[in-house]
Formats: sequence, structure tokens, C-alpha cells
Amino acid sequence: CSKRVEQITGCQIIDYKIDCLDLENLRNIFKKYSIYAIINCAALKAVDESVQKPILYYKNNIGCLLNLLTCMEEFNVKNFLFSSSAIVYGTPKYLPLDEKHPYTIIAQPEWNIILLRYFNPVGAHKTG
Repeated sequence: CSKRVEQITGCQIIDYKIDCLDLENLRNIFKKYSIYAIINCAALKAVDESVQKPILYYKNNIGCLLNLLTCMEEFNVKNFLFSSSAIVYGTPKYLPLDEKHPYTIIAQPEWNIILLRYFNPVGAHKTG
């Protein structure tokens, strides 16, 4: 998938195999590069398992996100794309969904944040 993104964007993607719960390793990556934006696709996502092991999911998904946001704040990275599943939002208050829906940015208006809500996630197709 990352090779296809490199083809489409013309940019090199560097893949680090670290545990995002390890804040110091995460900081080292931020120190090494001048980071403009973060795309966060890292989370555990099996619905059945998340019900059986909620603490594991909270620790990983929330802990990693908090460490990532901590580094973003420390290194003044203000652009963030958060990849998520529609299931985490529950039943919408009304349809169609819009920017006025209850889940909006409120605490950091200077940040540019995009939330992707996947309703039917699929793999990367060769056509892009």
C-alpha cells in the first residue's frame, strides 16, 4: 500500500516499526525530521475482540493517540488526519451527517484535523 501512495504522491514514505506507546522512540522520530502532518491509521480495530478485551484496546488506541498528540504539540505539528471507523461514533443524531454534528473540533481551533469515517473499508486498488 505504501508503495502505491509513493507512486501517487511522488513522495518517499519512511516506515518505522515502533510501538507508539514508547514515547521516547516516537519523540526520536519527531526530532529526526521536520514533520508537517500526521496520518494516523494505527489502531486495533476488531469489534468482537474489543468487547472481550476493552482495556487492551483502550491502552493501545488511546495511549498511542495521546503519545502522538503529545509529540505533535511538542514539535508544533498542527496538521492531523485521524483514520477511524464509523462504528466508534454510534448512531448519528440525524442524517445526513455534516460538520455541525456533535463530534467537532472544539479545543484546538488552530489545528487542521480531518477525521475519516470508514463504513466499508477495502484494500488499495491498483487503479488508485
